[in-house]
Amino acid sequence: MTVLAVAVAVVGGAGWVLLQAHRCAVGQDRAWRTQEEARARELSMAEVDALSWQEFETYIAQLCQRDGCTKVVVSGKSGGARHRPPRDFP
Repeated sequence: MTVLAVAVAVVGGAGWVLLQAHRCAVGQDRAWRTQEEARARELSMAEVDALSWQEFETYIAQLCQRDGCTKVVVSGKSGGARHRPPRDFP
């Protein structure tokens, strides 16, 4: 009976190790796919150069939002560097 218990413990342990390895591999694959999708969404410099000024402002706003900026405003006005930030800007 003890041989059977040892065999069950070994098979169960091996199964647990394989399950953990699978979960780790799936997690790494998800992270890699997320990074690849983000890279595919980014434009090349030539594509950015070809954007109109409205498309460029929208593209930059999307990049800022992607990177965690929550108070992004596309004003469509010229001289964006001279505009004051909103009052609740930190």
